[in-house]
Amino acid sequence: MLFTCSWDKMVRVVDLETNKVVKSFIASKEAIKCLKVTDKHIFVAGCDPIIRAFDIEKGDRKMFQGHKGWVYCLEVHQGRLFSGGDDRTIIIWDIEDAKMMEQLNGHENGVTSICFANNDLYTGSFDHTIICWDLQDLEERIGEKEDMRKADIESRKYEVYWRLMDAKKGKKKKGKGGAKKAAGAKEGGKKK
Repeated sequence: MLFTCSWDKMVRVVDLETNKVVKSFIASKEAIKCLKVTDKHIFVAGCDPIIRAFDIEKGDRKMFQGHKGWVYCLEVHQGRLFSGGDDRTIIIWDIEDAKMMEQLNGHENGVTSICFANNDLYTGSFDHTIICWDLQDLEERIGEKEDMRKADIESRKYEVYWRLMDAKKGKKKKGKGGAKKAAGAKEGGKKK
C-alpha cells in the first residue's frame, strides 16, 4: 500500500498491485504538508498547528495540540512522535495519550526536517542550520519532568487530604462545644 496526502486535505491509500485508490478520507481542516505511517497510525499535519493521528485498525482519531504554527515534519522513533514546525520548535509527544512530553528550542526559523542517527536526533531548519540533540539526555529530561509531575500530583493529594481532615476536626469541635452550651442553657433555664 502507498499512502499519499495533498493540499486538498485528503489522505489516499493506493494498492500498488492494482494502482487503484482503495480508500480516501478528509484528514485535516487545512492543507496537509507531511504524513507519517506506522504499523498502528497514520499521522498528518500541515497548514494548521494540529497534528492528527488515525488508528489504522479502529479508525479512532487523536489530536496533538501544542504547536503555534504550521507543522512541517513528522517522525516516529522508539514509540514517540517528533514534530517540527513553523514556530521554530521540535515537540516530543507520547503517542498513546497525545501528551506533549518535551519541547525543544534552538532554531531561529521553522523546523523542516527530523532524522535519527547514532543515538542522536538531528533537526534542520529554514535558518540554514542543523542541530544535533543527544537522545539519552532528552530521555533523562523527559524522565525528570515526569517524576516532578508525579511528585506534584502526590503532594496536591496530601494537601487536599489534610485540608479535608482539618475541616472535619473543625466541625467536630464546633458541634461538641455547641452541644455543651445548649445543655448548660437548659440546666440554667431549670434553675431559674
